[in-house]
Amino acid sequence: MPDLQSLKILQGLMPNSIQRKFTLKYGGILNLLRFPAKVEAVTTLAHLYDPPLRCFLFQDFLLAPTPEEFELYVNVPKNRKGPYMGMSQKVKTKDLDATLRISPEDLLSHYKEDRDAQDMPNPIIVSTEEVVRLKATIARLEQDKESLEHILYEVTYENNQISYDLEQKDK
Repeated sequence: MPDLQSLKILQGLMPNSIQRKFTLKYGGILNLLRFPAKVEAVTTLAHLYDPPLRCFLFQDFLLAPTPEEFELYVNVPKNRKGPYMGMSQKVKTKDLDATLRISPEDLLSHYKEDRDAQDMPNPIIVSTEEVVRLKATIARLEQDKESLEHILYEVTYENNQISYDLEQKDK
């Protein structure tokens, strides 16, 4: 678990004006430093966190707050209020990337337009068995990588030793 004590000290050293600016830009995430957390619980949750999706994955369930819930939890300021009412309208990508808070390039790389309907492609659904199989493959590849690194080290060491011996012989 990262050492949060230095962040707490840094927060205490920040002038109120800077803390207000930080809160306006990032919401109330600094308040999360005030809550005690059990190391075991955070460690367990860290294994279930998926950084690209920015959420926790529990086997076949995706548990993530909606943007509205997230804004409520950490007090993120809202640019727009009210539900989305433009179901039959085409969404401008600049509005979409602002709402989703992702870069326009990342959005456009996943965005597709199909006739008059626009949508994001469906996520790939993977079974639990396939996930287990992929994890086993990754573990095997990690072991292979370590073996290859060890072999490369030995070969490099032997080559350096031979070069050194030849230099000593020439003297």
